[in-house]
Amino acid sequence: MKRRIEELSAKEILALAIQIEISNQSRMEAFASAFRGFSPTTAAMFDELAVEEEEHKLILENKFRTRFGDEIPPMDEFEIEGVIEAIDIDQSESLIFDGIDAQEVLRQARLAEQNAQEFYRLAADATDDEELCTLFRELEEMEGEHESGLSELGETFHRGESE
Repeated sequence: MKRRIEELSAKEILALAIQIEISNQSRMEAFASAFRGFSPTTAAMFDELAVEEEEHKLILENKFRTRFGDEIPPMDEFEIEGVIEAIDIDQSESLIFDGIDAQEVLRQARLAEQNAQEFYRLAADATDDEELCTLFRELEEMEGEHESGLSELGETFHRGESE
């Protein structure tokens, strides 16, 4: 049975946040790879997002280690209600062999950012820890900025203004 985020301890929420950032970093790296051959500017944007996800992970890991020690428990996004993972596009060949176009990749990337943003909103609401709540609100805002940038990029592709 899936657990609700409100049922998690601060330690578990923080560990789950780390896992989500790891997943999103990997996802953004795959998206960058998917665009590298035909849209270097878009690939560079996904590379930048991957770096930002890595930075979020490092912030969260430092906070975890400061608060709870070095042993970060494994958390599975699929075991927590309301944490929805976007699909991964592992290789640029997916664009050809699986019929996934640039708009779909961008849609999936936006979905990943929206899900992360929603997770941080729920995490902030679920914790009584003021310091963690502030951190989660900041990350919620950052993920929203990522989603906005991807929406703008999607509009550029829709208008045919990409490289």
